[in-house]
Amino acid sequence: MKTTGFRYGTTTVCAGILLMSALLAGCFGKKETVGPQKAGSAGQIAYVTTDKARYNPGEPVLYTVTMEETEQGGELIVRYKHLDEIVEETTIQWDGSPEVKWEWTPPKDDFKGYMAEIYLKQGREIADHANIAVDVSSDWGKFPRYGYLADFMAMDSAEQEEIIERLNRYRINGLQFYDWQWKHHIPLKMDGDRPASQWPDIANRMVSYDTVKTYIDLAHGKT
Repeated sequence: MKTTGFRYGTTTVCAGILLMSALLAGCFGKKETVGPQKAGSAGQIAYVTTDKARYNPGEPVLYTVTMEETEQGGELIVRYKHLDEIVEETTIQWDGSPEVKWEWTPPKDDFKGYMAEIYLKQGREIADHANIAVDVSSDWGKFPRYGYLADFMAMDSAEQEEIIERLNRYRINGLQFYDWQWKHHIPLKMDGDRPASQWPDIANRMVSYDTVKTYIDLAHGKT
């Protein structure tokens, strides 16, 4: 009788463990995890950018996501990471409009980089995703990323803005103005006591003062 009781008790305990395991597996099985390996590629996130290539500690980051318009909408799950550490995660509602903007203030640590993983969730599905990096450094020379400009003819300001925005998206934080000067020993041509409106460069191409000045102002606004 004792042996029978032991077997009965053992069977009951095993059944209880199996039942609890099944319940736990069911609970965890329903939990949704977000990651690039489970994200689709619906093409609804068209473009992601930030307002600057480098940020000082404590400075907010302005994110802009260009979306393909849809009536469905959804939500953006944004995960901010430093290396493999999740620093913060937030959810932003998307009403289907062509653009989503928000701000995030990184930790005040100097000389650190972050990545924002952006996931578009529609219903239970992760329909699309995109990533973008952020550099938080008080000195751009700590992590220099060089680019250059070489054309300074008269240009429309909208075209210049597009060029600087593209360089910003590449995270360029050190920008060389290549052969903008009039002469090596007299870089800026003067007209009386004011800069000349234009001058030939070393290759005899015309350089516009307004183009050079606009590029300088636009570049300063990105770092």
